[in-house]
Amino acid sequence: MFVVQVEEDGTITVGGRLSNGNKCECKAQIEKKSNDEEEIQIEKEKIEKFFAQK
Repeated sequence: MFVVQVEEDGTITVGGRLSNGNKCECKAQIEKKSNDEEEIQIEKEKIEKFFAQK
């Protein structure tokens, strides 16, 4: 299970627990092109799908 957070400044934080029980967290900075909530939601869903496959 991973949690994806998108901050106002465009920072994306992904945190969760791996199958072996270890915690992991990574942060990424994206270029904030717009304040379009729909676009931000689409990007968030893409990241969640990517990590769901791991």
